Amino acid sequence: MLSSALLVSMKLIYGALGFGRKWVYRTRIRESLSAVQKKQLEEVRQRDANALSTIQRRLAKSIFPRIIRATKANEAWDILEDEYHGDAKVRAINLLTFRRDLENMKMKESEILTEFFTRFVDLVNQMKTHGEEISDSRMVEKILICLPERFDPKVAIIEETRDIEKLSVQDLMASLKYLMSKGSSRNCHVCEKDNHLAKDCWFKGKPRCHNCGGFGHVKKDCRATNNQQAKCAEERGDEENLFYACQSIMEHKNDVWFLDSGCSNHMVADKNVFLDMDNTFKSHMKMGNGALVEAKGKGTIGVQTNEGSRFIRDVLLVPELDQNLLSVGQLLGHGYKLDFVGDGCIIYDNGKPRKVVKKIKIQSNRSFPFTLKYMKSVALKVEIKDES
Repeated sequence: MLSSALLVSMKLIYGALGFGRKWVYRTRIRESLSAVQKKQLEEVRQRDANALSTIQRRLAKSIFPRIIRATKANEAWDILEDEYHGDAKVRAINLLTFRRDLENMKMKESEILTEFFTRFVDLVNQMKTHGEEISDSRMVEKILICLPERFDPKVAIIEETRDIEKLSVQDLMASLKYLMSKGSSRNCHVCEKDNHLAKDCWFKGKPRCHNCGGFGHVKKDCRATNNQQAKCAEERGDEENLFYACQSIMEHKNDVWFLDSGCSNHMVADKNVFLDMDNTFKSHMKMGNGALVEAKGKGTIGVQTNEGSRFIRDVLLVPELDQNLLSVGQLLGHGYKLDFVGDGCIIYDNGKPRKVVKKIKIQSNRSFPFTLKYMKSVALKVEIKDES
């Protein structure tokens, strides 16, 4: 089939030969033409012959017979355009199909960035040959939407450091490739080795000691003598994101959570920390070591801050879980922004302007632990505006 790239290439060649959209000339030289006009007419004929020859050379043998009777370049062009692009009605239908394909386009999990970019550009070129003009800003926005969750940290960096409205598609792809190559020396963020990905890590889902950094035990059972406790700095958020609950009872113990980019949902093992829970919710989760564990409920957890209560919704109850996990993907999905800079991570809310919700300091083993104070409401039902 005649490709859109070939049509574009042919248009460029015809333009270089001095033709516009149509290549028409008089076939009979009138006696009244001057010598200069006759010379100009011969030049036009020569350029037309060159254009027709170019079309014939670029076509496959199976397509060439369709234009064999054409004696002028514009005749050959019209035959090909009508057959492969159709009339105005057919082109309009094709354009609707391309628009739908662009709207539904997503980068596949098994697809590498260059393969997706090639597929995206091919579709955009098809739309352009059908008369659809697409701005760079629209293409950049669509590419960012098409990327899977594993690109979320890289997209956050680009959004923070670049002006998306002025960013070209080429600059976006260059930035994504650079950020990927920068992090490729250590592919697994769980065990920090570079011979496998985090999703295939044997240690994913297993407890990790935040005293010695080893796997298979927790800090309270660690034999090492270093009892330094992880610290977590928390800053005040916007008042619209702070929710007060009267007559509340504090859970005096502090539980450790970990910010995790590998899990798709917030997860906790202790059912007693929930304010409310849907016990009918059931789901199976695959851990990093290949084991299947069951989520036996989903609900809301209340945590106490310096100025009131904050609520974390859609938290899964996974009794077999060894660690409480706060999902990076779920935070981003609810409009929060995460900035991994310096010696830790800063979480911003989804307001305008954004406010700092929490600062989490990275530990020596490159994990992001933080503590939460649970609370239980005994009096009031609290309505909230957003979710974590």
